[in-house]
Formats: sequence, C-alpha cells, structure tokens
Amino acid sequence: MSASKSDIAIIGMACIFPRAPDLRSFWENLMAGVDAISDPPPESGTHRVFDPSSNDNDRLYTKRGGYLGDLARFDPLEYGVMPRSVDGSEPEHFIALRLAHDALKDSGYLDRPFDRKVTGLILGRGTYVNRGVMSCIQHTIVVDEVVSLLQQLHPEHPPKYLDEIRRSLKAGLPPFNPETAPGLAHSVMCGRIANRLDLMGPAFTVDAACASSLIAVDTGIKSLLGRESDMVLAGGIQISTTFPIALLFSQLGALARSGRIRPFHPEADGTLLGEGAGIVVLKRREDAERDGDRVYAVIKGVGTSSDGKALGVLAPRVEGEELAMRRAYESSGIDPQSIGLIEAHGTGTPVGDATEIEALRRVFGEGDGEPRLPIGSVKSMIGHCIPAAGVAGLIKTALALYHKVLPPTLHADAPHPKLAGSCFYLDARTRPWIHGGPQPRRAGVSAFGFGGINAHAILQEATTPRASVVHPEPVDVRGVRLLHALRDSELYTVEAATRADLTPRCESLRRFIKENPGIPAVDLAYTLNCPSAPHKARLAIVADSVEELDRKLAYAVERLADPACARIKEMSGIYYFEERLRADAGLAFLFPGEGAQYAGMLADLCLHFPEVRQWFDLMDRAFRDHRRGFVPSQVLFPASAVQRLEAARRLWEMDSAIESVFAADQALLSLLARLGVRPSAAVGHSTGEYSALLAAGAALVEDEERLVRYILDGNRATERARASGVVPPGILLAVGPADPEILRVLETGYGSSLHLAMDNCPHQVVVCGTEEVIARAQADLRKRGAVCQRLPFSRAYHTPLFAPVCDELREYYERVSFAVPRIPLYSCATAAPVPPDADEVRRLALEQWARPVRFRETIEAMYAAGFRMFVEVGPRGNLTAFVEDTLRGRPHLAVASNLQRRSGIKQLHHLLAQLSAQGVPLTLEPLYGERGARRLSLEALGAGTRLQAEPDRSMALCLDLPRLRVEEGLIERAAPAPTATVAAPRPPSAPPPAAAAMNEYLRTMEQFLRTQDEVMRAVLSRGRGGRASRLPFLDTPARRGPDGSLLFRKDLSTGEESFVL
Repeated sequence: MSASKSDIAIIGMACIFPRAPDLRSFWENLMAGVDAISDPPPESGTHRVFDPSSNDNDRLYTKRGGYLGDLARFDPLEYGVMPRSVDGSEPEHFIALRLAHDALKDSGYLDRPFDRKVTGLILGRGTYVNRGVMSCIQHTIVVDEVVSLLQQLHPEHPPKYLDEIRRSLKAGLPPFNPETAPGLAHSVMCGRIANRLDLMGPAFTVDAACASSLIAVDTGIKSLLGRESDMVLAGGIQISTTFPIALLFSQLGALARSGRIRPFHPEADGTLLGEGAGIVVLKRREDAERDGDRVYAVIKGVGTSSDGKALGVLAPRVEGEELAMRRAYESSGIDPQSIGLIEAHGTGTPVGDATEIEALRRVFGEGDGEPRLPIGSVKSMIGHCIPAAGVAGLIKTALALYHKVLPPTLHADAPHPKLAGSCFYLDARTRPWIHGGPQPRRAGVSAFGFGGINAHAILQEATTPRASVVHPEPVDVRGVRLLHALRDSELYTVEAATRADLTPRCESLRRFIKENPGIPAVDLAYTLNCPSAPHKARLAIVADSVEELDRKLAYAVERLADPACARIKEMSGIYYFEERLRADAGLAFLFPGEGAQYAGMLADLCLHFPEVRQWFDLMDRAFRDHRRGFVPSQVLFPASAVQRLEAARRLWEMDSAIESVFAADQALLSLLARLGVRPSAAVGHSTGEYSALLAAGAALVEDEERLVRYILDGNRATERARASGVVPPGILLAVGPADPEILRVLETGYGSSLHLAMDNCPHQVVVCGTEEVIARAQADLRKRGAVCQRLPFSRAYHTPLFAPVCDELREYYERVSFAVPRIPLYSCATAAPVPPDADEVRRLALEQWARPVRFRETIEAMYAAGFRMFVEVGPRGNLTAFVEDTLRGRPHLAVASNLQRRSGIKQLHHLLAQLSAQGVPLTLEPLYGERGARRLSLEALGAGTRLQAEPDRSMALCLDLPRLRVEEGLIERAAPAPTATVAAPRPPSAPPPAAAAMNEYLRTMEQFLRTQDEVMRAVLSRGRGGRASRLPFLDTPARRGPDGSLLFRKDLSTGEESFVL
C-alpha cells in the first residue's frame, strides 16, 4: 500500500519509566525482560497504610508497583527554572519539561530551525493526589484543622503557643508561595513547557484516564491533519503514584495481591500501579520524509470510542473496545490480518483481560490451529502507569518496529483460557521480527480508560529504501540508530609497538578501570578497538564486563612476564600470538551444509545486526506464497509451543535444511564483510557449496530478484526430484576414528552395499547404506572400538545412489549464470581448486551431489597452498572441529563464526579477537557506530587516570507526600501545666516523662547561662587589663563600643559557612 496523506511519522521520543531513566535504557530493559516491579521507596509512607489482612478503606492489601524512586531528577538551571520554585510544585511539571526537551533533541530539532508558531503540545494527565497538591491542602485546610483540634483538646494552651504550632507545622512543609503556586495548576504544566521551549501551537492537557496519552496522540494527529500544527509533541505523564491513588484501586479490588502483574495469565489476580512518562514528536509523514527526519514508526490511524451503557461505569465493555479497534482499521484501510504484533492494554485484571481477549477475537478472527499473532503488555514490566500507560505501549511498539524485534511479556508461562483456539499467543522471549510479507511490519496498540474511553492505534514500520542483501549500502547514520547498546560481552584489544610495551599498557588500563568505576563497556571497547594507527603487538580479550576485563588483564600480565610464553590462547577469551601465522595466502572461508542447522540459530545476531536479519527476511519473502504453507522463519524461530513441535520435525527435511543453512551462511558472510573480514579462498561442505559459489563470485546474482529466483529454482528442483521418487533413502552413519583399520573394514567387508559419503577428518567419516547394512556395520565397528552415530536425516547424499537426482537438478544448474571465480574456489569433489572455466564450475557443482565429500583432503590441499587461517562462515562449528583434527600439531588457526553452545555475539567476539591477535586487518567501527559509543580520553587511558566527569547539577525530585511535623521543643512544652488542688497531700510521685524532660532541659539551660556569663566576664576582664584575645569563631578580638556594648567582627563566606545559604 502506498503512503497515505493521513500518515503520521514519529520522529522523536523520550521517556522515563521504572528502572529506565531514558529511552535507551527503557528499550534495553524491554529487550532483556527486566522486571521493574518493586516495593515502594521507604520514604513514600506506604508502609503506614499497608496491611494485607485488612479490608478497611484506609488500608492497602498490596504495596508493590513500578516506582521511579531516585530516577526522578531535574536540573532547574538547564531549563531556565528558578530552583526555589521546584519543591512545593507538582513534580510532573518538571519531568514533563525535561522529556519535551529530550524528545525534541532526539528528533534533531533542538538545534535545527523549525516553525515554533505551529508546534503544539498535548499531554495526557490525571487529577490524582501528589506532593504539590497535598502540600497546598496541608498548608491551608489541614494545618488549620490540626490547630483547631488541638485547641479543642487542650483549651489550656495559650494562643501564642498555638500560633507557634501553626508556624512549625507550615515550616516543615514544602513551600507554598507565589513562586510555587503556578506549579500547582495542571494547565500550567503544558504552559511552562511552551514557555521554556517557545512553542506557540495548541498546548493543553487531556484526561481520559488510562487512555489519556493515546487520546492526546489522536488529538495531536487531528491538529496535524487539519494543518493547525506542523509538529506536535504528545504523550502522557504519571510521575508520583502515591498511596492515596493505590487506595482507590484497592477499594475496587483491582490490585494484585500476588505482587505480580501477569497480563493474560490464567492466574492473574489484578494490576499494579506504576510511575512514568513519555513524549513522542509527531509530523506528517510526507513532511518528515521531505525534511530527512529519522522515522521510528508511522501511525496509520487511531480509533476511539466510549463504552456507552455498560454493566457499570467502571466495567469494561466488549462492544466499546471492539468499536475503537474497528474504527481504526476501517478509517486507515488497514487489514487486521496484516498486523504482526498487538501491544494490548493487558492490565492483568481477570475481567479486563477476558473482555479484551473477546474484543480482539472479534476483530482479528479465530485461529486456524496455529497461533500467528504475538500479544503482550508492557505493564508486566513497569506496572500500570494510568495516563502514561498508552504512551508506554506506543513507545515500546514504535521501537519494536524500528528495530524489527518482538519484545517479551513477563510471566507468560501459561496463556489465558480465552486465548485457546485464537490466533494470539504470548511470548516470553525476545525474538527477531522476521518478516517477508507483501506489506510492511505493522502493530496495534490499545489503551482502554477507567470509565469507558477506548483507543487503538495502528503503527507501521517506516518503509525507507531497504538495503539489498546483494549490494548492501553504507548505513545512513540518521537512518539507523540501535538503542540496545548492551551486549553480553565486548571485545577489547590492547596494542603496543613491542611486547615489552604491552605490559605497561595493560597495567595502565587496569589503573584506568580502577579510577573510573562504572565506565560503560561499549565506550571502553570502542576506544581501544578503533585506534588511528594499529600497533604490532596485540592482546585481544573477550569479557562479559569491565570487571572481568580487569581480571583477564591481570592474568595476561602474569603470563607475559614469562619470557617463555609465546602464545596465549585461552578458551575464556584471552589471545596473544608472539609469532603470527603467515598471512600471505589470506583467509580461507569454510561454508557448512545440511546438518549444521539448529533451532534459533543466529537469533541474537539478528537482534543486533540488520544485515543478518535481512537474509532471513529475504528467505521468508521468497517462500511467502509457496504452496507448502510455511516460511523458513517458522522453522528456525518458532513462536508458540505448537510451532516448536512442528518446527523440530521440519528442520531436518531436505528443503528446510538447505534453506536454513544457506540463509545462515550468507548472513554471516555479510556481517563479516562489513567488519572487514574477507576471504582469499572458499570451500563449501556438501550443500554449503551454494554459499561458496556466491562468495567466490562463481555464481552470478546481479540483484535481489535474481537471488530469489536462484533460491526458488533450487527448491523447485529438489521438490521435483522428491516428488518423482528419485531421491534415494539412505541411513548416514558417522564413524570415528577414521583410522586405516576402520577404513579397511568398511572397504572390504561391505563392498558396494556401503558407501563412503564424507571423509571429514582423521576422527570422522560418514558412510551410507540401507537400514540393514548400517545396523550390521554399526555393530561390527563398535566391536573394534569405533564410535558411531546416526545422522538425523536419511538421504543418500554424496553416493552413486544420488546420480538420478543430479539428472533432475541439471536443468536448474543450466539456468544459473556461472563465471570464473574471483578467488580460489576449492571443490570437495576433487579436493582441488575448480578450473578457471565457468562450464567446469557448473559441472563440478552438479556432480558433487553424487560424489564423496573429501573435506580432509581438501583442507590438506589448501594447507599445502599456504593457507593457515580458516574461518567457518556458518552455524554450529562442525567444520572448525574437522580442520583442527586434520591439522593437529601444525601451525594454523581454525575458528568458527557461530557455535550452538555459545551466544552469537560472544562467539563473534571470539572470532574477531583471534583474528585481531593474529594481525588480520579488521574494520571494527560497525560494532559500535550505531550504539552511541563515545571515544574516551586516550591521555587518561594511557596514564591510567580518572576521567574529567561533567558535574551533575540535577536535583532529586521528591515524589513522596509531605508529612506534618512539629519541632521537638514545642512537643515538650505541650506537657500538662501544673494546676492548684485542694486535695489532701499525697506522697511525691515520679513526674510524667514530658515534665521530667522539660525539667532536665531547664537545668541544662541554667548551666549554659552560667557558663556563658563566666566566659564573657573573662573576656571583658582581659579586655580591660591585658592583651585582647580573640575567640576562635571571630575574626577580631572583642572590644567595647562608645555606648558600652561589645563589638565583634566576623567575615562570612558562603563557601565555608553553609548556614548562610
């Protein structure tokens, strides 16, 4: 569908949510599945009303929620706000100002000109009790009531004493004066932002309860489409969720007694409240594209409704929620079947979740036995932020579309019963959003308000020109900016001119780490790995944290101190090579084939590197209309439990196996190319030859369309062969060790009934035969000490039995454009480079299907040709093990780019670390450029000194309700005054505690006055007769004035006497 005139672009965002002070940390928390629900801060006062066993209207049965705590900070001077006006005002005013500023900065317009006269600001906000409002009430009504009650209870207290009580109570409260009064008006919040940022478009707040922020966005969209505004900042805010707000929800039984918010879970028992705020910057899409803005996502439409006459004013109504969704899809012309993600309202309340599921099923239809649409709720992580709930879901979804990632929902271990049979499923894992459909990625976001207001927004990914996997273009810095900078490990290289200089460099780096605790790992890695002039001596380390880096540096320094140490190669990730391998022949790339695939392979690389994900997108695009009814991503990255069972079976079928390994090989090849790792020779193992042909330039695919045809034609050829019945069955048996005695048994004992299919390495060969023959051979070989394992597929690859399949594939190979390879391309059919003839390349590519894979001999031939470094470009790492076994005891390096037992990111770092330590030139900037990495001071790094940090001028905003307090002296004076009595005298008794304390206080004061008198007399006597002395707290000696008074001088300094401030 072409772009619509009503499309609205989200070009900037800013937010603050529990455990997430900014947009980047919010997204990283979403990716990591961080549970930000906690107990309230101790100062909140919630503990005073918490009683899980009580049903009283002034008690809470749960206190957990999503709290900001000390994340709520504000620098008044940065935004032109008087510091004295902050405490006593509503904290929402200042967080909203900060976020509006940050959202504009994120959009690029903080320092770019734009028409401020047509820039609006619309924020959703509730009328809930917070610190500012309560302070105002306490200054007036509450203090008056307290003094009045005190006067009634103790009529003996004189008016002067009561006035002191009044003054003391008010002095303990936040200020209420002309400076703070504007900060107590809800309407002034947007007015203050408009004033500070000079925005002259419409600026106001809306209150639609839990739907407030989506209603604010909808109102902003209307202003943009009506040409009233050219830019709008919209969102919602709920900064201080105090216990009176929770008491309201507690009275309704809406809070979760379990202390967990579990949307769409069968045991969900309620919601939990949260704090936070978010603001998005909106422009008409056509204007954003014209102005070159980065677009996070496009809003295609928003639908709103009210519940009308529901069962009750607070009861959700299916028809109302359904109507809002239908209005959104009908007005935008979007088919609900094209939606790939639902960010639901999902409060975790039993009635609310059941109602929402019913509404969703009415709009999106029933499932066909295989759930396809993930549904989730950000509330599972941060709680229900009431008026900011909608913008939390909107920002989450916009970032999911932007990064092509499906975020998880917490506590999704079991689905709600009403989800059974639907098209929806809950996903507790972060997964790459692989998409090959004809329409862009799309998502729906819902927010349903307390009292019946409903809103549903449709978002779509920004369809900027997509980089081709065949001819990838340099990444536009304004086009892509990954927000998830955190990775499970980092690569660090330490360089020096000589080995002797390397140890001091390591020690300086250790001092630097000690002097700068908390230094971001990505910044340190970027600074170390991207120097202007690389040096000869190089130590490479892979570490999960800066602390682990420090420990590994200490180990390396200890090893390097030993003159006999010429090499460090620790599996934990420490690499140093005094004598590097000869690199004149360059790197040899090894491409694995069928058998290397595994479920979820490269999933984390897809999350962090777009070029990896794009290959899986392409495979889905190629097979989206295939008659088999599924795409490769459903096999590799199954979503639901149902899909995982089916995917495990499909993964080893011929077509799925070939497609999945081909995609992984090509994805890693693209990633390594971007990092500057390029081959000087290539070889493919079995079906890995498809990728080797492309890498060597021997198979020509000029564009993506030709590549898709290359893939589909190969699939059709294998399907025809399978359909015609010419694919011979055969049991493949891996046998080790492949020593001469074992091979002799195989050759002489079974004749033509047993075929050698693969000679992988000295400790493994693969033989093929019928079930009967393999069973007999397996028993025979085990008696001779061989280790045998059947492969999980039964096709007679690489044997003469496969010759009929080659006849079926011949037409396909004839249509492929072959050429003389650009680099040496080795064939495992001949264990030699292919001839420099395109027709010979075609012939060998076809015939290798029916000829044994002579991988061991091929590696020997490559080693003889001078190749010493072998990089496996594909999943699992089998070929790396084969090379290690073949070249054992000889100088070489064999390293895998992916291992099933290790995360994709970490193994990539291990690969790059070993290549770097060997002196292979690399381009590591792509590891950091999109993550916001900053270059640290090289001087501080080299000297191991502390970095000069910018001072933090921000102040913590107090979100707690103010409490009434009275000075202790006034409390003591409140002790009952003695009264005359005519009763008979009684034995003296101990005075009450307050009176006893007062008597002790008076005795202390009497002693103080006597001491003061003695000191002053001594001073005056010395002043009359002897040399004048000076008291330690005065700058001059005391002297008597003309009228007899004593005169002193004290110079005051605000830097030394804090009491002056």
